[in-house]
Amino acid sequence: MQQAAEKYSSLLDDPLPVVHAEYLLWRQQWKSTAAEDRTHSATIALNNCNIVKFPNIYRLLSILGTLPVTTCESERVFSKLQTTLTSIRATMREDRLEALLLLQCHREHCPAPEDVLHAFASTKARRLNFLL
Repeated sequence: MQQAAEKYSSLLDDPLPVVHAEYLLWRQQWKSTAAEDRTHSATIALNNCNIVKFPNIYRLLSILGTLPVTTCESERVFSKLQTTLTSIRATMREDRLEALLLLQCHREHCPAPEDVLHAFASTKARRLNFLL
């Protein structure tokens, strides 16, 4: 906890001694909780943290909950970016590139081609605004 407080001290509202005292109070609260009710997840601890009583602990838990555990996902996106942004597509606008990357990364959320064809065939309009 001390290392995290020092590293992210610029994001905390209070000086380090206050954060440490707040941590001791927060830890004492969890010690008084039954062992089977304790959590081992930062996001669940964040949901159970009182922001008024422990604002600095809440901020540290928010940071911990949003930090990626590994860099695999970002490396996959950069790999897909290299295959998508080729010399043929060098003049592509940023919004189109972003849309193509999102389609590649989240293929499970793409509509089925039959659904798209059915939606297009059922209207007389030539251009449709598709919302995913």
